[in-house]
Amino acid sequence: MVQAMRLDEIKIGTRHRKDLDDITELAKSIDELGLLQPIVVTEKCDLLAGNRRYRACGMLGWEQLDFLCLCGLPERHRTV
Repeated sequence: MVQAMRLDEIKIGTRHRKDLDDITELAKSIDELGLLQPIVVTEKCDLLAGNRRYRACGMLGWEQLDFLCLCGLPERHRTV
């Protein structure tokens, strides 16, 4: 189920992808169309997927973001 949470509640942590490219176009698309795919977090609010979307929504001044929670995910699959 898709829910919403405050951006400041999401824990980013160390990311594999270092280069986020230019997220200006993504922010423009989200501004025009909305967030079509929610980010994915753990039950402890650790970001698993959607760092670019998270950053783009932050650029737009959003305070809340839609997310899916992968609860009960084994620790070995929580690498971000």
